[in-house]
Amino acid sequence: MTPKTRLALLSTLAETHTQSIQYNLDALANLVETLNPDLLCVELPRPSWEAHDLTRASVEVRESLLPAAALTDVVILPVAPDTRQYVDFTPKQGWRGRFAQAMGRALIRAQRAANNVDAIHAMLYQNVCHTLCLTSEMFWTAEARREWHTQNEKLLKNILQAVQQDPGRRVLVALQCQCIHWLEPKLKEHPAITLVDFREL
Repeated sequence: MTPKTRLALLSTLAETHTQSIQYNLDALANLVETLNPDLLCVELPRPSWEAHDLTRASVEVRESLLPAAALTDVVILPVAPDTRQYVDFTPKQGWRGRFAQAMGRALIRAQRAANNVDAIHAMLYQNVCHTLCLTSEMFWTAEARREWHTQNEKLLKNILQAVQQDPGRRVLVALQCQCIHWLEPKLKEHPAITLVDFREL
């Protein structure tokens, strides 16, 4: 019988990690070192990883997750479909752009108020984050929403392929928090995965 994979989701905060909060880049790196998963899935496309090209990687991948993994036996798995992130799908101009910027500022305020890793993963922050993201996405173009949905589907497929290739491992999936809301219920339903809190990994 194939053993189930224990998998935990870890929300990351992009540039907010560089601000004066407890859940900063050092805290994120220390957390990965402490958890010491067998596999660490990060938001980086495989071609970029194989070419050692981190020019489009987020700050937490470049300056925290990859350096932390290098100090351990953790195996890095790049799972991003391409270099685009949530902010790349948001409108940039007009009233839609102004609304997206307002939602982005509200999310950063919520992240700063949550401050530490436990609060970021608590239900209160997760509900606030989910609400802000859904509200923002309502004002995206239909094309951007389709592309974001397709991006998440490809991300899920890459994670599941990694799990199926090496079943029974302890897998930590570190993703910017906007992806987590869509992925969590899909992963929870998968028969080969036991989804656990990152503290229980």
